[in-house]
Amino acid sequence: MQTWITLVLHNLQRERELLINNTTLRAHLHKKHTFHRQKSLQQKEEEEQSFSSLQKFDDTAAVQKAASWLSKNLMML
Repeated sequence: MQTWITLVLHNLQRERELLINNTTLRAHLHKKHTFHRQKSLQQKEEEEQSFSSLQKFDDTAAVQKAASWLSKNLMML
């Protein structure tokens, strides 16, 4: 009888340890996933800002070229 009780207590202790490990693992994976998701979103945001600034630069360069072309052609008239 005592062996049976010891076995049951041992199994309960083992299940408790497994639940704690499972909870710890889930928390770690959630933290890791959240970190990578935030990093990915940050990288995407930086790329969009970079593209936006490049587009503004291209627009500025195009306006400057057009202004230069207009001033040259108006002087010829």
